[in-house]
Amino acid sequence: MALGHTSYAEAGQLYQQALSIYRQIGDALGEANCLQSLGEVALRRSRCAQALQFYQEALAIHRQIGARLGEANCVQRIGDVARTEARYAEAGALYKQALPIFRQIGDWRVKLVATGQRPSWPNSNATST
Repeated sequence: MALGHTSYAEAGQLYQQALSIYRQIGDALGEANCLQSLGEVALRRSRCAQALQFYQEALAIHRQIGARLGEANCVQRIGDVARTEARYAEAGALYKQALPIFRQIGDWRVKLVATGQRPSWPNSNATST
C-alpha cells in the first residue's frame, strides 16, 4: 500500500487513478490489486461497507483470472471486515475458507490466518484523513 508518507484520502485518490489506468490497459491483476488496496484504505478509515464492496469486486477478478494468492487475501480481508463489525463467527468461517488456499500455495501467513491474526503493517503510522 502507498500509505507510508501520505494520508488515507490521498492514498485512495492515487489508487483510484491507478485503477483507471489498469482498466484502460486491460490489466485484470492490476485492477484487482488496486481494488484490494482501496478496500484496505476504506477499512482503515472505518468504512466497512465500502471496504467490503472493494474486496468483493477484487475477489471476483482474482477468481476469474486464477490468482489464488489474491483470492486468499481477499477472503481474509472480507473476514477482517466481519471481525471489525463484531461478526466473529462469520470472520472465523472466512479465515477458515482462506486457510487452505494459503496452505496450497505455501504462503507464510498460514499460521496467522489460522488464528485470525494479521501481520504487523510497517506503515501503521499513516494519518487517517
